[in-house]
Order: sequence, then structure tokens, then C-alpha cells
Amino acid sequence: MAVCRECGEPVEAGNVLCPQCASGDRGGSATRAGAPASGPAASAQSVASTSVRYSDAYKVSHSAVAIGGVIKWLGYLLGTLTVAAGMLAAQSLGSDASGLVIIGAIAYGAGVMAVFYALGTLVSAVGQILMATLDTAVNTAQGTKTASSAP
Repeated sequence: MAVCRECGEPVEAGNVLCPQCASGDRGGSATRAGAPASGPAASAQSVASTSVRYSDAYKVSHSAVAIGGVIKWLGYLLGTLTVAAGMLAAQSLGSDASGLVIIGAIAYGAGVMAVFYALGTLVSAVGQILMATLDTAVNTAQGTKTASSAP
């Protein structure tokens, strides 16, 4: 039976984590919560794994910002098409109600644009917030600092 290096509790052979402190340091290659062991090779593997995670997360954040832009663009397109359809309908109705139909189409088209613009802004904001969070995490995580920011 192995003994946990963190708390000294006995750990059964089949267990990966210590049942007492959740450490994975049983004298093998794992430390707390199954993270890679310390040392140059493990440190390089950890930095590479962290870099891949951050790279993937940045791709997601950039995609969210781009999707927000597409939603805004679709709002402009749908709003413009709504106004154009209203004007065509006004022409076919004649002079009695055409003014009201045009005003209604413009108001409805503006409403469509406003809703899509708001949704696009919210989606883009989520991407921007994710980017800001990632910037903070990258700049404060161990192993990701550049030589200029090292003490």
C-alpha cells in the first residue's frame, strides 16, 4: 500500500488520488489533483499544455467576437429588407394607406435592426470579456511569463 506524500495517509494500490487530501502524489509521477510532476520535462509539458489551452480559448473568444459582428450585419440586412418590402407594399396599396405603411415599415425595420444590433453587441461583449480574462490568466500564470516580465 502506498502512502500519500502530502498528508501521509495510506492510499490503496488502485486509487490514483489520496482519499484524504485529493493529492495524486503517491511517489509516482503525479502531484496534487493529478497535475504533472515537477522537474524540467514535466514543467515543459505543463507549459505546452497550458499554451494549447490558452490558444484554443483565444480562438473561441475571437470566434465569439466575429459571430457578434455577423449578427449585427444580419440585423442591418433584415431591417433594410423589411423597409424595402414595406415600400413595395405601400406602392401596391395606393395613396390612401401608403404613408402609414411606409412609416410602419421604417419603424419595424428599425426595431429589427436594434434587436439584432443589441444581440450582436452582447455576443461580441462575451468574446471580449473572455479575451480580457484570458489576458489576465496568461499574464499571471506560472510558466507563461516572458523574460522581460521575470523578476
